[in-house]
Amino acid sequence: MDLAHEVEQKNRTGHEAAEAVTATREGFAVAGHTHSRRPGTSQAWVLDFDGTAPRPRWERTQGEGPGSHARALSPLPGGGLVVVGEVEVARDQFQAWVLALNRDGSPRWERTPGTGGINGLTSVGVLDDGTIVAGGVQGGAGWLLWLSPDGQPLGETRLEKLERVTSLAVLPGGRLAVAGTAESSTTGLGTSAILVFEADRQPAWAWWLSAERRGELAALAAMPDGGLVAAGRTSAPGSPDWGLWVVRLDAKGRIQWEHLPEDATVEAGHAVTALPDGGAAVAGDSLKGLADRDARVWRLGPDGAVRWRKSYGGGRQDLARGITRLADGGLVVAGSTMSRGAGKTDLWVFRVSADGDLSWQETFGTP
Repeated sequence: MDLAHEVEQKNRTGHEAAEAVTATREGFAVAGHTHSRRPGTSQAWVLDFDGTAPRPRWERTQGEGPGSHARALSPLPGGGLVVVGEVEVARDQFQAWVLALNRDGSPRWERTPGTGGINGLTSVGVLDDGTIVAGGVQGGAGWLLWLSPDGQPLGETRLEKLERVTSLAVLPGGRLAVAGTAESSTTGLGTSAILVFEADRQPAWAWWLSAERRGELAALAAMPDGGLVAAGRTSAPGSPDWGLWVVRLDAKGRIQWEHLPEDATVEAGHAVTALPDGGAAVAGDSLKGLADRDARVWRLGPDGAVRWRKSYGGGRQDLARGITRLADGGLVVAGSTMSRGAGKTDLWVFRVSADGDLSWQETFGTP
């Protein structure tokens, strides 16, 4: 048993990955986790970049207990970041976690709301008045949490019809849009919904995927005209596999267009960012070979047509989990790679032009 434990701990070290990236006033920031700073134990990891160089201005690991993961982050008014995810409070017991950082990466405050279980936060945004809104899962249901700028609780909402909140987007006037999933299964896809709440947290409208279809939305972004774009995966007609799914809704929840899979490509979107022309860029992955995946980015026009689709990575598993647009029009993608870098799996950040051409890429990891 001691030998087995030693082998397990050794294998758990050397794995790093990014889960999200967001644009900031100075550049961009990435959130993820590392298993190498405390060998065998996961720690949340935040890296801040100035937008021009592939090396961070600062980085910070956080988490002193059995483990912690950063799942999403958002800029704070006046500078700094809010990061959300989960901490392991006991063996196989996870609790929601929120961390506010100053502009230099030093901690401002830290909270662990909710209770232990299979719980955590997947998404976060900041309203115009500085109120922080986070979404995730608590007690087997979708969960929204409101916090003041200094981390004090302002209320929570339990979304019983959802199993989890997968993403959220802040809308003008203090409104909030939420994407979530339900009816999840180990043998197929579940279903999805997009819910919009007024500034007083009352429901405005809801859009549910029809009962005849199956699809899971992983990402949501607000569009310049007040509408929404969401990305994920859905089953191709007559196929047990799935492909990229992108749906565009107007400000009242009516579908403007959908991108649906044309064949069994086994690809999925995990992040989406809105573009000024009314289009969107989606980051995700596509199956290659028998098991490994390629990181992939799709650029969709205002009509939903694919302008370009490009893959990135090498011969092993490469995943894209976050995407953001910078002020100069370039795109930054974050995820993980096994094809390059020092570790078994490295946190991976790369920048592409508006046409999808690779500008630079960098990995962060420890052997």
